[in-house]
Amino acid sequence: MEEPVEKKTSSIVSKLSALGADTNTKRAAVGGVIGFVGGTAVRKTQDLVLTCGLLGGAAVAGACYFGYIEEEDIAKVVTALSGVSSRFGSFFSAVVDVKLSDFVAAPGLTTGVALGFALGYKMG
Repeated sequence: MEEPVEKKTSSIVSKLSALGADTNTKRAAVGGVIGFVGGTAVRKTQDLVLTCGLLGGAAVAGACYFGYIEEEDIAKVVTALSGVSSRFGSFFSAVVDVKLSDFVAAPGLTTGVALGFALGYKMG
């Protein structure tokens, strides 16, 4: 049986210890699952954005070519959407910053997240 690792002062380590992940092996398992889900989500999001960008670009180019829309119409939409993007930026700026020292305190978690992310990205 693996010995519990020493408890360091870190918010991630204390939360993992409270959930019962007090060894590097358990933390690596938790990190692997989190990394796998994150890697799969990133890969699927990339596929979605790329597909929508290609299909949308082809649709706009075809509509311009056949005269259904004019270049001025596209410029108006781009101008209107620039305000929306600034609102999304302010939404994501409210995310709490995670310090690198939190992950250094839990090496099993860090290894698990890295390997899980690589596997999830590859399989996604």
